[in-house]
Amino acid sequence: MHHIIGRLGRDPELKSLNNGNSVCNFSVATTERYNDSDGNKQEKTEWHNIVIYGKTAEVAAKYLHKGDQVSLVGQVCTRSWDDQETGKKNYRTETVLSGFNGKLEFIGGGSNSGNNSGGSSAGSAGSSSSSSMPDGYENIPPADDDLPF
Repeated sequence: MHHIIGRLGRDPELKSLNNGNSVCNFSVATTERYNDSDGNKQEKTEWHNIVIYGKTAEVAAKYLHKGDQVSLVGQVCTRSWDDQETGKKNYRTETVLSGFNGKLEFIGGGSNSGNNSGGSSAGSAGSSSSSSMPDGYENIPPADDDLPF
């Protein structure tokens, strides 16, 4: 399981799958701050692709916005697909919240929300499905990246 605490890099995108299940995609930024060997302050930001299924996906899409801070626990998965135009194999690593294997907690609002609670819990969502990965997960095309790099 992978635990991430960070801020949303874009608004969640909610879709319905053919089986009626909901899926929500967004990115979360985590930043590490440290001093280098010369004592200079450094900052390194990592971007995480998040995929949430079921009722938790619907809650995330309804209440989360770009800049909001979240804590989430999910399973790290890497999937691949062939690019139709180039024939090149592509890979994408995602943190997937599905069934009992995922947890999402709203920590505080973003800079635009006016609801910054100083780190106190603003809500939490969990899923009640017993499936660890939804059927057809491998066949879901990746969401368009909105990553700022």
